[in-house]
Amino acid sequence: MAIDRTSKKGKVLDIPANAPTIGTPTDGGDGVSANVAFTAPSTATGGPIFSYTVTSNPGSFTATGTSSPLTITGLTTGTPYTFTAVATNP
Repeated sequence: MAIDRTSKKGKVLDIPANAPTIGTPTDGGDGVSANVAFTAPSTATGGPIFSYTVTSNPGSFTATGTSSPLTITGLTTGTPYTFTAVATNP
């Protein structure tokens, strides 16, 4: 029996989620962490969102979770950081 692998039908499932919008990060209260709040993007074009990841620069410290805010740990007191946030969907 031969299988026809040229015919592909189905839904496109890998539409990327839009990026969350980051607010102003706040000190975590211990001098080595920051709370990064964000607004979830619309799921109208990217489908459901399963998690969010926030990453620091410098250091590439990350925090992953399902809602805002996320707390980044491991930071160094006195070092300025910027943060990016991404949404992950199927």
